[in-house]
Amino acid sequence: MEQPVVNTIGIQSVNPSKKLKLKEKIAYGIGDVGNNFLFDLGQIYLLKFYTDSLGLSSATAGLVFLITKI
Repeated sequence: MEQPVVNTIGIQSVNPSKKLKLKEKIAYGIGDVGNNFLFDLGQIYLLKFYTDSLGLSSATAGLVFLITKI
């Protein structure tokens, strides 16, 4: 394994040309899928809350999501 380079002020620099291994890409991807799943679950609940509890129309609730994404 390659050792990180330490400069004169003690900060480690990483070699930017080093590519990730397939195993590392898969591990990052699995973590990202889990994160996105929980985020989408919260968004679905919020959309259901807007339409069922607050009585907003589907188009209005969708517009709220669109505006907040911008």
